[in-house]
Amino acid sequence: MSRLKSHHHLRFSDWEKVFLALILFGAAFVFIYEVLLVFHYESVVWDEKVFLYVRSHQSEWMTRLMKVFTFIGSAWVLVPAYLVLIVWAYYYLKNKWLSLHIFIIAVSSLLMMLMLKKIFKRQRPDESLIGEISGMSFPSGHSYMSFTFFGLLIYIIQRSSLTVMWKRILQLACLLIASTIALSRVYLGVHYFSDVLAGMSLGWIGLVLMGFVFYLWHRERM
Repeated sequence: MSRLKSHHHLRFSDWEKVFLALILFGAAFVFIYEVLLVFHYESVVWDEKVFLYVRSHQSEWMTRLMKVFTFIGSAWVLVPAYLVLIVWAYYYLKNKWLSLHIFIIAVSSLLMMLMLKKIFKRQRPDESLIGEISGMSFPSGHSYMSFTFFGLLIYIIQRSSLTVMWKRILQLACLLIASTIALSRVYLGVHYFSDVLAGMSLGWIGLVLMGFVFYLWHRERM
């Protein structure tokens, strides 16, 4: 982790900037498309098709597994995980900027999610396998917060001194965990598929935008 210890200022190579820009525009396209599809055209065809597919593949063991992943994506797990990351960056890495960035990302993503739920006010589906769930449906908070947190881990892993092979293995694991958390919300019937796609997209959008903000901020200070 020596590279992270000395990583006081964000730096992106040219290919990283291009890659992040592609992620940003791709995620923004998906989010805007889902907003138009659900709230302007009021189309739920794909949501219904996904629900039909999920119901045909439900089983007792799969339901238990999806409940585990949906718990991993809850505030009960992610809030302590963020705190551990912040403390780790500040005390172990001696990197106050990284710890501050993690804190800002955690708080800003939570506030953005709550604001968007109030704006869109979409009711949850009536398919829940885990009882009544409070709050609005769009976007999926579990998907949004999970992709934000595990996307942040992907960045930290990329900046570590691990070998390329281990970086890719751990990054793929992070992506698979976040994706499974998101899909568990559809399987358990507490979100539409469009809610999940919107939440996943917002996670990437928020991370990339905050990354560029931090990059410009530090560049001005150097």
